[in-house]
Amino acid sequence: MPSITAVHPSLRRSANRRLVWVAPLLTIAAVLANVGIRALAVAAGWVPHNFAYLEAPMVIGATVVLLILACVAFVIVGRFARQPVRFYRRLAVLALLVSLLDPVMARAGMFPIT
Repeated sequence: MPSITAVHPSLRRSANRRLVWVAPLLTIAAVLANVGIRALAVAAGWVPHNFAYLEAPMVIGATVVLLILACVAFVIVGRFARQPVRFYRRLAVLALLVSLLDPVMARAGMFPIT
């Protein structure tokens, strides 16, 4: 027989409080990682330094905006899902696969890149 566990509201609030500290640290780490990967790709010659979508300000802005959306999605999933971490992992994998559609389509010639 499956057991039913209820999450006390104070535990939910403390998890949201932790998210307030973890989200900015995660954002800083992700921005540094993405800018580092961009610098490596430009230095190796894989990406031109003036490619508009991979210039440093665009990478930083996209990282910050998308991580804010991910944190909001995590809070929403945590509020309504029975198993929030498991559901969020599935949602994140789905979002990753959708995000890979543009490069795959560009490589296949279905999405023009200037």
